[in-house]
Amino acid sequence: MRGRACINRLFTPCPASCCSPWERRSTLRGETVVCGSTGFLSQDGRNAKRHPWPERPRQQPNPRPPPSPADSQEALLDRALSLHQQGQLAEAETLYRTVLDQDGRNPTALKYLGAVLMQLGRPQEARPLLLIAAGHDKNDPEIFDFLGNALAQADEKQKALESFCRALSLNPTFTSAWNNLGMMHKRFNEAPQAEFCFQRALSINPKMTEALNNYGNLLRDLRRFDEAEKKYNQLLDVDPYNANGWFGLASLRKSQRRYAEAAELYLKTVKYRKNFQDAWLGLSSAYFFQGRLLDCKYAIEQALIINANNSDALDKMGTVLIQLRDYQEAEKFYKASLALDPNNASVLNNMAGLLFKSRRYREAFDTYSRCVSLHPENAMAWMNMGELARRANRPNQAMEYYKKSLEYRPDYPEAISNIGMIDIQFSDLDMAESRFRRAIEIAPDMILVRDNLLFALNYKASITAEELFREYQIYNDIVEAKTEKRFTHEAHPRPEGRRLRIGYSSPDLRAHACLFFIEALFRCHNHDRVETFAYANVSEPDVHTDRVKAYFDHWIDVVPMNDEAMAQRIHDDQIDVLVDLAGHTGGNRLPVFVMRPAPIQVSYLGYGYTTGLTSIDYYLGDENLTPPGSEPYFSESLWHLPPPMYCYELDESKTIPVNDLPALTKGYVTFGTLSRTIRLNDGVLLTWKRILDRVPNSRLRLDQKPFVEEATREKFWERLETLGIPRERVELCCTRPHWAAYHDIDITLDCWPHNAGTTTLESLWMGVPVLSKTDRPSVGRVGASLLCPLDLGEWVVDSIDEYVDKAVAYANSLPLLAELRHQLRDRVKTSAMMDPEDFVSRIENAYEQMVTTWWAGR
Repeated sequence: MRGRACINRLFTPCPASCCSPWERRSTLRGETVVCGSTGFLSQDGRNAKRHPWPERPRQQPNPRPPPSPADSQEALLDRALSLHQQGQLAEAETLYRTVLDQDGRNPTALKYLGAVLMQLGRPQEARPLLLIAAGHDKNDPEIFDFLGNALAQADEKQKALESFCRALSLNPTFTSAWNNLGMMHKRFNEAPQAEFCFQRALSINPKMTEALNNYGNLLRDLRRFDEAEKKYNQLLDVDPYNANGWFGLASLRKSQRRYAEAAELYLKTVKYRKNFQDAWLGLSSAYFFQGRLLDCKYAIEQALIINANNSDALDKMGTVLIQLRDYQEAEKFYKASLALDPNNASVLNNMAGLLFKSRRYREAFDTYSRCVSLHPENAMAWMNMGELARRANRPNQAMEYYKKSLEYRPDYPEAISNIGMIDIQFSDLDMAESRFRRAIEIAPDMILVRDNLLFALNYKASITAEELFREYQIYNDIVEAKTEKRFTHEAHPRPEGRRLRIGYSSPDLRAHACLFFIEALFRCHNHDRVETFAYANVSEPDVHTDRVKAYFDHWIDVVPMNDEAMAQRIHDDQIDVLVDLAGHTGGNRLPVFVMRPAPIQVSYLGYGYTTGLTSIDYYLGDENLTPPGSEPYFSESLWHLPPPMYCYELDESKTIPVNDLPALTKGYVTFGTLSRTIRLNDGVLLTWKRILDRVPNSRLRLDQKPFVEEATREKFWERLETLGIPRERVELCCTRPHWAAYHDIDITLDCWPHNAGTTTLESLWMGVPVLSKTDRPSVGRVGASLLCPLDLGEWVVDSIDEYVDKAVAYANSLPLLAELRHQLRDRVKTSAMMDPEDFVSRIENAYEQMVTTWWAGR
């Protein structure tokens, strides 16, 4: 399937992945919870130095040894408070406990020990101490403020609210309580109440850094970015060295996807507080989205030095190691993360993703199953289970999992789009289109779904060429509006005295049908004439990837790079001609082309129709694919190669010999196709019914992957019967290896409006002629572009009636079919379509002419 199903970002870069460890953050990350006027829970040690203690005089640091039990409670408490102020929390805890050993009801020791425990991340231990303190002193607002924090972190909202209200009834101008009450409301997603509390605190003390920081964080989360930036700047005006302020600005830039600026601000954050783990993790995110994977890895390593048992950091390390192709190490980090947090749905999802990428499908499925058993509401896990089923050619099962995902998240655009991909397999393009449009309505910026929509519309018979092209223009308008960066080429080096630099952008440099048509070009390039660059977006490389890699002068793995980083690399490489080999199919990087990183940009192969992008200069084809009159339906200028426009190669040892015409022994003619089910629209099937009606006893064989599933076969048979085609005259199957299927087929029937490509040549290779009907350019002329160069133009027709008449005529000409069957393989082998040197020379001539034209127009 050339369209894209959405899955956890570990498989397909899916922009809205809710599972990404780079987007998750704890509720209190970078946020300031203040305990009283001391700022103990501010996450900024500088705060403690700015606020006087309300009850005890400040003590200077005293290098004396730890006090003996004989020391007075007063001295012990003074010493504990001093250490607490200096941020020496463990030492302060010890002394507070020593005081309580002597006097278990000392309210000051109870209160501040509770504060220390809160700072140390142990709110459950703090809570009983603060409750005892509150029982002994019902008039201390600070105790109730501390207690409110402990209760809020235990998710005891009502009790926390009562505690904060008690603190404020005792002291209505207690800014710490207002701030912490705001934090409680923020924790429970009560933004209006939180905003009121922060405003109240700042009306009392406009320079309260904790409230400025927390208010900024709230505004950032509400995507009120300008207001948030103002609050962070106000904080930094008060305290230019405040790490929280720089962290807030950095996180704001990350939210705005301004990752380079975010990275600089995170670096400034850790300059002022080196052990700020969340800042290191934020820095890792900023680096990750710039494609700076080694820098990302370093930042996570720094975070793990601070706390090696941070499950989020371990999860992030696993993800970056996957991008660095170190699957074994990635698995170790995911396992370490799960050892700390065995039921973490996000890490389970990512672990399953790793297993998926490692082709350990059973383990992946089991891990997803564990995730949904623990978290049945986890929509992403259900969706990814659907993707596993889809990959296993179990579309009905996949549909069930996708729908389960939508039960828990009805507006989940990725799941809706994935169901659309299943609709495509069932040839239900109307339903697929409606789902893609629904997903776009929910997530207008999700370019992947727009790609899927265009992919589906290429196959839709009821849409006109004009209507189809308009959809591509809409796509262009959207990506152009979204793209800020543009490259210029005033300083581009002249071509004289050097090789042309040719770049190829492709996700399919692996086991993929496109490789049959493009590998000869890579292998046979004249490296005295051109210097070749592969921008390989290959998420799952294989042995074919290793082989193809050797053909290039330069191989650049762009999987880890975002679009801007990839475009920058292409521009830095000074590419003369950049060629897209994917169009709107899975793994494409078309948004890179919008930035115009190369002066000349070309669309070729891999998709069969326009990209719709005005930033791509040429569509490379031939007169059979894009005859005169095709120009209005392309955003690119049409560049015609002398036919054929392809070079077909396959490993003959992997195929099987041609057999005799099966009709001679079976006594009836078998029409067939191995083309994908997306092409089997009702118009095509009704035309085939006319052929079956006119050729007595003839059969129809449909041989495709989805028919491995019994439920899919039954559903398709029911559809055929609705169209009046008896099931006894149709064979639905999935033959593996697929070459054997052609031994049972006499004539291959092509589909429209989107003709077949690879299966047409495979059919000819196996001696089975292909009858093709032309339709709208260029997808409706793929058959002509393959058959005409082989002197098989008589097998190309322009109308349905002619298609039916020719099918019937050929079915009644068994001697002709029998003779042709044993000629076709040699005809393919001796054709220009299998002459790589000539083909490559024609392509390189085209590149040189494009470059000459560009320089002449400057």
